Amino acid sequence: MKKIMSIITIVLLILSLTLSNVFADQKTAAKAIEFSNIDYTKSNYVRVILNNEQVKFDVNPVVKDGRTLVPVRKIFEAMGMEVKWDEATKEISAEGEGATIKMKLDSCEAAVNNKEVTLDVPAQSINNRTLVPIRFISESLGYHVVWIEKSNLILMSKDDIWEWRTTGYESRPPYMECEYKFINGVQQLTEFRYTGKVKQDASVKVSNSNLKPDKIYLSLPDLPKTISSYYTYTGDLISECLISQIRCESKYYDSLNSSTTKVYIAGTKIGGGSEPCVIGWKVYEEGIVVDSGDFYFSGVANGESFKDQVVYIEDLKPGVQYRMEIFGER
Repeated sequence: MKKIMSIITIVLLILSLTLSNVFADQKTAAKAIEFSNIDYTKSNYVRVILNNEQVKFDVNPVVKDGRTLVPVRKIFEAMGMEVKWDEATKEISAEGEGATIKMKLDSCEAAVNNKEVTLDVPAQSINNRTLVPIRFISESLGYHVVWIEKSNLILMSKDDIWEWRTTGYESRPPYMECEYKFINGVQQLTEFRYTGKVKQDASVKVSNSNLKPDKIYLSLPDLPKTISSYYTYTGDLISECLISQIRCESKYYDSLNSSTTKVYIAGTKIGGGSEPCVIGWKVYEEGIVVDSGDFYFSGVANGESFKDQVVYIEDLKPGVQYRMEIFGER
């Protein structure tokens, strides 16, 4: 009986530890906030985004001696703190977030919960507004701060800050745009995803000498559940054929929740006599080949034009960006 009770005790202890770890992980996961739909375009002034909401200042933040100063009332109120101004002593005080902060205009001396602190840059009046160093505020209240210099942008939160930032296009076909996850400003190299965008100028020349095949990369139409078409004039040389036009037509089928895209190719054969030539193609979905085939040219002699050679690409998903590679197979 004692042995059974010991086993039960051990099992309950292990279960208790396991559940504690689960709840701890959930608690940790809850202490993170996603900053989404951020405009990373550089502005001519510093923007501050607090808990994924941009703080609206009546006076723009400024940079003094390498420190960013922000209007004190607006930033504290955005944090949910009460702000008071004593005209006689030129003292600013803020209370909330479990802290009391006091500072004086034109002074580097401040107090946080009655503990003296020295500022790198004094609180100062600019355009009738009192501005203070934002890093002093964040450190006093335990906020994470992410400074994105190329965007003139500051992200702030008490929780861990995670965001997706675009980092450019892949260096190899189909040249998809990537974005990586950042946590508190640190790039997570193993966590990335595709935005669905591709380089529009991604035609790759291999060589035109000796009629060697080139490659063309183009985007297939994104399907809005309607028939769509567009033309791409390339003038590229592929498998002894000078391509003058590529035309895509796509049709969405509601009953199948998919589409069929027809790709037409036209041009002039400028080499190879009367021998047939083949132009291959592949379709990529987020870097993975999902379909392939070829255009086959026979009975077209050197110097003759051809048009409306067509291939069918089926079962493409609506709302997904596909990339097509056209290349020589001669």
